[in-house]
Amino acid sequence: MVNNGILLIDKPSGITSHDVVDRIRKITNEKKVGHAGTLDPLATGLLIILVGKQATRLSQKLIGYDKRYLITTALGFTTNTLDTEGIMTDQLDPMSDRIKTAARKFKEAAHSFIGKYEQEVPSFSAVKIGGNKLYDLARKKPEELQKITLPKREVTIYAIETTSSPPTQEGYPQVIIDCTVSSGTYTRALVRDISQKLEIPMVQTALRRIRIGNFDISQAKTLEDVTPSDIIPLSSLQIND
Repeated sequence: MVNNGILLIDKPSGITSHDVVDRIRKITNEKKVGHAGTLDPLATGLLIILVGKQATRLSQKLIGYDKRYLITTALGFTTNTLDTEGIMTDQLDPMSDRIKTAARKFKEAAHSFIGKYEQEVPSFSAVKIGGNKLYDLARKKPEELQKITLPKREVTIYAIETTSSPPTQEGYPQVIIDCTVSSGTYTRALVRDISQKLEIPMVQTALRRIRIGNFDISQAKTLEDVTPSDIIPLSSLQIND
C-alpha cells in the first residue's frame, strides 16, 4: 500500500472535515492524516485528504490553490451566519417587488465582483482577533464583536456564472453562483456583498466545491467507496509551486 499520498473525497453534507479525516485514519490504518482546506459541515464536494507524514507537509501549498464552487443562494432573507444554520435577521415577503427586481439584476451584480476586491471576513469565521476566534465572540460575546472592525482581505474572483434554481419551500427564488476564486475567499461573504449591491437580504443555502487547483470532483470517491488502493502517490502528482 502507498504510505504517502492524497485521497480525493466527495464530502457529504452533515459531517465535518475532521470527521472525514478520522474516517480515513481508520480506512488506511495511518495515524498521520490531514486535509488541505476545510469545508463547513453543511457543505459538500471536493476535500483533499493527505495521508502520511510527507503528504501532510503539502497542506499549506494545496490550501493556497484557487477553487471553484457552486453556491446556492436565496433572495429575500438572511441570517447572522449568512447561511441556513444561523438566526434570521432580515426577511421580506417572498412576493416582494424588491426580490423580483433583484432577481432581474442578479447576474449584472454578481459579474461586477470579477477581479480583485477587499472582502470583509464574516463575523462567524475562524479568523482570530486578539487571540479569540470571531465565531466564538459572535456566539458568546456579541456585544464585544460589535466593537470590532472586521478585517478585510484582498481576494480575486476569476469567473462567475449564474443560473436559476428551484425556489425554497417558502417560495424564495434561488440562484446558483458558479465561481472560481482565489484561496481565502469566503463564499458567504461574497453572497453578502452581492446582496448589499442589490440592496436585498440574501443567504447561502448550499455550497459545493468542485475543483481545487487541477483536482476535480470527478476524480473524487465517496466515503462509502474509498479504499486504501485509491491513494494517489506523491510521485505521480504534479504539485504546482
